[in-house]
Amino acid sequence: IGLMLLWYRLGRRVKKAGGGRERRAQRVERFPSEKLKNLYCIRQSSSMADSTGVPSSTSAEKVELPRDLKSWFQITENSATIYYKDKNEVFYNDVQETNRDLSIAVIRVYQRILEKEKITRKRRRDGMPSTPTSPRMLSIFEALSATGLRSIRYFNEITNDSGEHLVKQVVANDLDEAAVKAIQRNVVANGLDLSRVVPSHGDANQVMYTSAFNKTFYDVVDLDPYGSAAPFLDAALRVVSHGGILCITCTDLIILCGKEPDTCYNRYGGWPAKTSKITHEVALRLLLNVVERTAVNHKKTVEPLTSLFVDFYIRVFVRVRSSGPSTKLAPARYATAYKCTQCATLDLQHVASTVVKKNGDQRSVPSKATVSPSCEECGGSKTSFGPIYSAPLYDPEFVDSLIEEVEKNKERYKAHDRILTRLRNQRNELRDVPLFYTLDEMARFLKTTTPRRLQVEAAIHNHGYRVSGSHTCSSALKTDAPASLLWDIMKKLISPTPKGLKEGTPPHILFHKPPRHDVNLEISEEERAAYLKEREAPRFLENPNEFWGPGSRAHGGRKKDTPSDNPGAPPAAKDDTIMEEDVSTRNNE
Repeated sequence: IGLMLLWYRLGRRVKKAGGGRERRAQRVERFPSEKLKNLYCIRQSSSMADSTGVPSSTSAEKVELPRDLKSWFQITENSATIYYKDKNEVFYNDVQETNRDLSIAVIRVYQRILEKEKITRKRRRDGMPSTPTSPRMLSIFEALSATGLRSIRYFNEITNDSGEHLVKQVVANDLDEAAVKAIQRNVVANGLDLSRVVPSHGDANQVMYTSAFNKTFYDVVDLDPYGSAAPFLDAALRVVSHGGILCITCTDLIILCGKEPDTCYNRYGGWPAKTSKITHEVALRLLLNVVERTAVNHKKTVEPLTSLFVDFYIRVFVRVRSSGPSTKLAPARYATAYKCTQCATLDLQHVASTVVKKNGDQRSVPSKATVSPSCEECGGSKTSFGPIYSAPLYDPEFVDSLIEEVEKNKERYKAHDRILTRLRNQRNELRDVPLFYTLDEMARFLKTTTPRRLQVEAAIHNHGYRVSGSHTCSSALKTDAPASLLWDIMKKLISPTPKGLKEGTPPHILFHKPPRHDVNLEISEEERAAYLKEREAPRFLENPNEFWGPGSRAHGGRKKDTPSDNPGAPPAAKDDTIMEEDVSTRNNE
């Protein structure tokens, strides 16, 4: 019996070895599309990618600069200069210099955090204080590079105090062949090695999936498309390393702010807040919601370092960690928001709550319904939006370090004033309070003039609640006070009944509702001084140029006109307006 079993097992092994190639071919034939078939075969095909997962056809070529390069159009931004012969060849926008400066500052601060973590790990291992012998080098992947300007700046400007480069390699990828040639040309023209700033020609998702398949991960993954970054999130979260950061830009605010709610739901898995001043904060929370929902599929969690609404786009920086048990707490960070269609009173219904088991484990369990179908203030109906990310939008320690970095190195960042203004506004806003009210909307509902902000803030403080502004809206009133207190304060400040309140209407019902709080409008001298000091510096800056917004999509030198993703944007000028860099690819389609 033993000899028979041995003969049987040897026969099975021989059969399995001989038929493995045939079974692999059969699996490939069952794939429904050629794209998935290529993804399956990518490990076996050495012609598609090298050991790093980056298409090797571009990095191995020898690039010769044109003889008439000095006569081409030139753009110099800080340490990088890009060249192009046709203004429609690649996608560039000087408006996005704020975005690039902010990204460089974030990565520099992040690198110092990695250095501290490296020292801490070594101290725990050795049991004694120690300093790293070599700096922590970074690997960066820019999925949608266009001209390569951002990648060149990353390599040149992410340095330590002695000027030593802290970037091991930057991969600048783009799908457009003209853009890849521009990246090669610009890298060589800036005196950089193509092995350090590596041009890559390929579909962004496919290149990232390939890198993840080959176990090549990056410390920083930058997504800055023309439009939505949602199609690239899954691949980006696969290729970012444990403890790495994911930088995401979305310029499709026309979708995130409610122009096409069904499209917003399909892209981001949530409904936008239409016709409201909270719409930009909701856009940030919708993006973070879909990022975390995508991350938990790979047993990863995200921690927002800073999330900003700037000009015409939103930019978020999240740190990604691989932690299966932590994903069980993710549902407690999701919430559906409800807003009264009449008085704009807000309610938040969390999807889940956190409970602690007997063994000490934390889990998320479904929450009980706490929101009534009609408004408790005026009796109006409610509309919902979300689910949104209800956890804090930023890390206070990281933002403090970021402000310090920009203040100390203003010569590095041309847009330092716009960056500092946004960061300081965000640092002052309440982290644990999602969404906000605005005094002008509340006054418009009661058909009266807008009260002084100082009076309203003093009344909120007198009742023991906190209040702040928001970096997304100049008139925001972000507070943990209940809506009933805010309406009682408004009614206290309006002594007679406002004209135009018809009996039986929601404004009339709310105004004549008995007060539930004994409102104290006294303003202390300390609070008055703090209020005036806070408003000494400008909180929101005006746009420096006319038509400050997104440019037109580039067409790789082709003369075909393509409509912009933002119909509200003004047409780009033909001579003196340069177009945007963030991406000129068909990836977004």
